[in-house]
Amino acid sequence: MWHLSWANLRANPTRFVATVLAVVVATGFLAATLVLRDSLGSALRGNATSQLAGVDAAVLPPESPDPQDGSGGPPKIGDQARLAAGLVAIVQAAKGVVGASGVLSGPVEVLRGDGEPVATGTEGRLWIPVAELDPFTVAAGRGPTAAGEVTLDRDLARRAGVEVGATVHLATAIGPQPATVVGLTEFGDRPSLNDGGDVLVSAADGFSWLGDGTPAYDQIYVAAAPGVDPHDLVDAVAAAVGVQGRVETGDHLRAAEANTAGALADIVGVALQVFAYLALFVGCFIVYHTFSITVRQRLREFALLRAVGASTKQVSRAVRIEALIVGTFSSVVGLALGAGAFWSATVLVPQLRDLAGSGSIGVRVGFWPAVQVIVSGVVITMISAFIPAIRAARTKPIEAMRVSKIDRGGASRGRAIVGLVLLGIGASGLLAGMALGFWPMVALGPVLLFLGTIVGGPILAAWFSLGVGRLLGHHPTARLAVANSEPNATRTATTANALIIGMFLVTFVVGAGGAVRDYSVRAISRLAGADLTISAESGTILPPEIADRAATADGVAGVTPVYGKVGTTSTGLAVGAIDPARAAEVLGLTTTQGDLASLGRGGLAVSDVFARGSKLAIGDRTTVTLANGATLDTTVTALTGFNLDLPAAMLATRWRWGPTPRCSPTSSP
Repeated sequence: MWHLSWANLRANPTRFVATVLAVVVATGFLAATLVLRDSLGSALRGNATSQLAGVDAAVLPPESPDPQDGSGGPPKIGDQARLAAGLVAIVQAAKGVVGASGVLSGPVEVLRGDGEPVATGTEGRLWIPVAELDPFTVAAGRGPTAAGEVTLDRDLARRAGVEVGATVHLATAIGPQPATVVGLTEFGDRPSLNDGGDVLVSAADGFSWLGDGTPAYDQIYVAAAPGVDPHDLVDAVAAAVGVQGRVETGDHLRAAEANTAGALADIVGVALQVFAYLALFVGCFIVYHTFSITVRQRLREFALLRAVGASTKQVSRAVRIEALIVGTFSSVVGLALGAGAFWSATVLVPQLRDLAGSGSIGVRVGFWPAVQVIVSGVVITMISAFIPAIRAARTKPIEAMRVSKIDRGGASRGRAIVGLVLLGIGASGLLAGMALGFWPMVALGPVLLFLGTIVGGPILAAWFSLGVGRLLGHHPTARLAVANSEPNATRTATTANALIIGMFLVTFVVGAGGAVRDYSVRAISRLAGADLTISAESGTILPPEIADRAATADGVAGVTPVYGKVGTTSTGLAVGAIDPARAAEVLGLTTTQGDLASLGRGGLAVSDVFARGSKLAIGDRTTVTLANGATLDTTVTALTGFNLDLPAAMLATRWRWGPTPRCSPTSSP
């Protein structure tokens, strides 16, 4: 049978063109998806680990207490926990440390002469003076060491049209600032680490340009002296830091960063894999259809084999062997085309390269993904050929004398009844579920309609053919089309099934996407009361006059300042400050218990969502540590609904709660 199958394929390769194309398209889609996931994930993980290549240990902010373990309140909300700047000197003095440097980053943009940014998404970073910890290479000039000095990556400098020694204007956390370019940098073999560009600033400007002016770091990187064991280094640094931070090895940090960076690729890959397997599902129908047609065309051939002594098992085995060969060949071609399609996409679609945060993504074809593609293609081909192989095996020797055979097997009464019952239940369930608002019934309705269409396809195809024939009248072409499709209802239904499934998937994706979008917009609109929010990109202070200017703009009915974080409660909730009356008017802030008017001196309003997590209720007392270090004893006098524009807990702005406020005026037309 192997010899016979090979001979048939060599003699009639065009017979299987449609089958090969169906499997190639389905497996190619799956291959492109898996290659995208692995290639993008590899690029993202490589980017994340490359910038930490010289880090032997790292000091991270202490973790917030977990509300589930009973040790404290909910995780800290608002500003991310930071490390005091003085910790760098303490870490530097620890045993086995050859160098330590604080890490800080924030949005910084290079401005053109018209005030527009040269590139969007530019990342500002604090210059790391320790060579072992610095992931950047200075291609020209030197690193920034004094106030007002910066380095740009060479690609950003080219786009800005500047060289070493030029003066640029930067958009920073404290507003536009002039700076002198003292160097150009590279990141490995790429021009920049961040896709939008890298701006490295000096320690003298870092805290003000990249943050809120507080001398604190996001992390502290540590380089070990030669011969020092990483675990001994961690123990020594942890003993020096104490409770002010937690210490991890460089390997652990790189693994964590790689996993975080690769999560995007995994999410994209899983979503696309769902559609890839749906494409394989559709491919099953196409392959089944083409194999069925091929078997019908070869009835005389199979009958002749039976006549010369071939058994039913041998004939069935011959068809399955052909399916195995076609499936394997098509899957290998699909794998190659999928990888090629991904490579072409990286060249033609810059946004795909941008996902990696660098200028290039290598095509990565792993062993197991390749096996997955080939096995998937072979499996769907073998499954699709199973029933045609059985039909071929049942061919009688007498069939060699027949010229043609009309297929009426699919139009059986039982199949028609089952299909119509499923269609009826599906339609009734869908309409009843929509009328009653019972969503499980609404979800089940389309599934039953789909199954009813597949099961009752032949009888529906016959009815549809007759209906179209009567609609078109007695035109010879119409009569010929009806005569060709109505008696062969199974073939017509099988051909239509692939299109039905494809249209079902397209409609489902478009409809589900629109529903999710509308639901998300409505949900966010309910949670966010402001129509327009004005805030600094880095979350720092806005001048008070901005609120006054916004209030005079056309179409603005009300403006209220929101002070994002002025302190923290003893249970770990971020505390802001609002004008109660204006917040209720502009933000639509409502109370579930108590009254906002009661926010007098020492009064505190808490969002009911966070109040439950912190086990706070009306009348409970809690201590608020203010931004200036002072403490304030407060009483919960109001519980409010959740609002995206507001922090977890709020004081009234008419009471002094700290030094200069961080202001995010919110306007509502």
